[in-house]
Amino acid sequence: MSTINLYLFGPPRLERAGEPVRLVRRKAKALLAYLLLNPQLHSREALAAFFWPEHDHQQARADLSRILSVLSKQLGKAWLKADRDTVGITPEFPFRVDVLQFQHLLARCERHPHSPEQVCEACLPNLAAAVALYQADFLAGFTLADGAAFDDWQMFQTERLRQALAGALERLGRGYGRQAQWETALNYAKRWASSEPLHEAAHRQLMTLYALSHQRAAALAQYALCRQLLATELMTTPDTATQALFERIQAGALDPERELGPAPGSMGAIEVRAGPVHNLPHPTTSFVGRQTELDMIFDRLSQPDCRLVNIVGPGGMGKTRLALQAARLLAQQTRPAFGDGVFMASLATVPTIEQMPLALAGAVGLPLSGAKTAFDQLVRYLQSKKLLLLLDNFEHLVEGATLLADLLQAVSEIKVLVTSRIRLNLYEEWLIDLAGLDAPDPAIPLAQALNYNAVQLFLQRARQTKPNFSLTATNGAAVGRICQTLEGMPLAIELAAAWVRSHPCQDIAHQIQHNLDFLSTSLRNIPERQRSLRAAFEHSWQLLDPPEQTAFARLSVFRGGFTAEAAWVVAHVSAQTLVSLAAKSLLQQNRGSRYDVHELLRQFGAEKLAGDSTCAAAHADYFAGVLQQQELTFINGDAAAHDRVAVEMDNIRTAWQWAATNPDGGVLDRLLGTLAAWCEVQGWFQEGRTWLTEAIAAVEPASTEDEVLLLGRLEEALARFHDHLGQYEAAQTHAERSLDCFRHAEAPAGIAGAQAVLGFALSALGDNLTAQTMLQDSLQLFEQLDHQRGQAEVFYYLSFIATGLGDTVQGLVCVEKSLALYQALGDERNTARGLFLLGNYQIGAGQFAQALAYYERSKALHQQLGHRVGVADCLKNEAHAAFFLGQLDQSEQSGQAALKLFTEFGDPNGIAGSLENLGRVAAGRGDYLLAQRYLEQSLSGFQRMGNSLRVALGHAYLGHVLVELGQLEAARAHFRAGLELALGAKAV
Repeated sequence: MSTINLYLFGPPRLERAGEPVRLVRRKAKALLAYLLLNPQLHSREALAAFFWPEHDHQQARADLSRILSVLSKQLGKAWLKADRDTVGITPEFPFRVDVLQFQHLLARCERHPHSPEQVCEACLPNLAAAVALYQADFLAGFTLADGAAFDDWQMFQTERLRQALAGALERLGRGYGRQAQWETALNYAKRWASSEPLHEAAHRQLMTLYALSHQRAAALAQYALCRQLLATELMTTPDTATQALFERIQAGALDPERELGPAPGSMGAIEVRAGPVHNLPHPTTSFVGRQTELDMIFDRLSQPDCRLVNIVGPGGMGKTRLALQAARLLAQQTRPAFGDGVFMASLATVPTIEQMPLALAGAVGLPLSGAKTAFDQLVRYLQSKKLLLLLDNFEHLVEGATLLADLLQAVSEIKVLVTSRIRLNLYEEWLIDLAGLDAPDPAIPLAQALNYNAVQLFLQRARQTKPNFSLTATNGAAVGRICQTLEGMPLAIELAAAWVRSHPCQDIAHQIQHNLDFLSTSLRNIPERQRSLRAAFEHSWQLLDPPEQTAFARLSVFRGGFTAEAAWVVAHVSAQTLVSLAAKSLLQQNRGSRYDVHELLRQFGAEKLAGDSTCAAAHADYFAGVLQQQELTFINGDAAAHDRVAVEMDNIRTAWQWAATNPDGGVLDRLLGTLAAWCEVQGWFQEGRTWLTEAIAAVEPASTEDEVLLLGRLEEALARFHDHLGQYEAAQTHAERSLDCFRHAEAPAGIAGAQAVLGFALSALGDNLTAQTMLQDSLQLFEQLDHQRGQAEVFYYLSFIATGLGDTVQGLVCVEKSLALYQALGDERNTARGLFLLGNYQIGAGQFAQALAYYERSKALHQQLGHRVGVADCLKNEAHAAFFLGQLDQSEQSGQAALKLFTEFGDPNGIAGSLENLGRVAAGRGDYLLAQRYLEQSLSGFQRMGNSLRVALGHAYLGHVLVELGQLEAARAHFRAGLELALGAKAV
């Protein structure tokens, strides 16, 4: 099959074997480009709404099918991976795309064994090849007449690629300059300065290269050109860095190492900037003003006694944008103050302070698991980190702000930058009160008005909707009045500027001014200075037609964004209306087909919707359906299903909260399966326990049969979470309650499931015989029902009990049956667990090499699924097998790796098991004192969990070590205690 080349730098064109492939329809070119640059599967609903927003749902889907057919006629059917619901590119199809090649070459440099901001001799050819591909801007000259969403996406891609080009050109100029290849370096620097004529760093690089290549006059002329451009275009002067370079050139005092970076090291690396990692969103608009505030933030964060800076101001004042700009600049420092990174957590959708650690863990990339709280795991993870946390939208959590103080006291090296409408009233807090941008008096001359940041912001945002907009004698006073009326509040200015396309500035100013007094009593708890933002919101509302008002109010039920499909199903809002609302700055479209509403605007819409509960019910019903659709694939460990659930988790949480207070609609029952599985995969055991406890309180007392069945499912899920947390007595209690419910409802599948959970809890408490009987009863029921997943789970539990009772042959039979059933079901997550257990049985049979092979297979599958807890389990038992093979170094290495992971998770069982392995390794080396310390810590951990069998084994291992140390009485006491426990558990 011949390769198809798609060129996207410049007007799009296709070639096959050097011959052009003609696509007449512009939508076909646009769709192909979009799919290739976004290679994941897309829903047909989302693509239809994205490319045909003006059409109704059915017509848009038909249009999409026609365009896909056109493409298939030209490219062949093999290019497309599609079914009736989804569409995507076939990964194996031989496309070659210049944009993807460009990104691949740059990524190759980033993967080189040095900082991504460095460049070495090996990087230079890749960078040069990348910039050679960039013949013109992305899709230059190409637009869709009716594709506002595509145009926005195209604009974002264009800007992103421009920035990547600029970064590559900058590194090429520095790299070849360091090698004294002046002509080559100057060519790249000239191209950079030509592409970004107002970027002073580009001019500085040209000045430097000219001066170092003995072209002093050209260097000084470049400075003059820079100064002229800044004066003409921005009415400003060169910054201090440019001025200082000019003075060094005049004085002939240039140092090549200072100007171009240090001499290359062993790999020829030239340091440009060594910024830390971050998760900061890429800015989609320019940043205007706020230099004084930025300097204040930098100054305070640089002081050793300042750990917490709070940017305080009313909603819409630009707190988030300022904090992001400060964080981004800190992340880009040459010598970063926060060497382990700068991370942002948006708290707008975090309902309570107790859930804030979850958001912080997600921001810094910490997976949660085990019995310890999210806060404890976060503290442990941050102990050795030197980083900055940006906590955005804190105002609704201030009552629990002491948790933040606790975090700062527990972790010494982190600092926190907060945005909030309310001060935190903490001793550690350093306040920065944020006022509006400076706004002019409407009467001042036009030229002077341009110097005010509020006016500059208005102009930039107005030109996004009306490119030829400019400040004139006709509208200048009105713009000044708008900025002054809104007190320089950035969000309000942006909302006002969005209307210049359809309304004169004088009309906008009149409407805003007219609404101020009317809004003075809209909210009792709103400060006086915030009423100008309310005026902007109300003005935006009045400019909507009634259907748009209804649509926007209904959309307020969503949290964390939504798709066009969800908007239609839940709120009956069409794709065309979404585009209209986005054009009026009330929605933001991002991540392809998802829409977001600013949290303050969402709250405003929610007030308009007050009293209408139908949307909340429809929202809960829709996301219950989403989870139902994903339940089987998610539980089986499908990564795509995991991602689909993850992106909607804020909406799912909201749906659960509504359903917990309205349990009659059946929504709780539909949400439960996947949400419980999500909590297990993510390690959200304590959070899941809280949600289930609240739901149970809402359902009780159960009166109807459906309520009894729901209560049984909730109690069973709660028992599982208690089991994960090592709270086995509570697990037994809730499993028994679940069993009572299902028996009352005469629900055999429910009875069998509750018996399985109860049996495992009893086993953990040491009552193996009763547990075995309970599980055999469960298995019999599942077999009668031909319930394969239930049978697989029971066999899995029975394998543990058989081993605990000394019947390893029966245990192996059980695990093999469990594994076969899970494999038949396509359940990769539990297949990995089954392989792990087979490794355990190989150890029991003395086949340690075979055990290692099973652990490797299990570990690989867990790694593929992203299940780090499973990886840790495999490492722990690899250490065990390696010990018996006499591979003590390998055993210690695997054991330490497992201990590190389990400690990060806060998993007490894993920690105790890893310590036990390390103790046995130390004993094998004859280091009995170290072995004693490890084994005492391990035994203490198992005792806290009440795991009788593991405690008995721990006594035995420690007894043997004490014999070697000559502590015979202590050894005898441990042997006796272990024997008594083993007899009590009937494990001997």
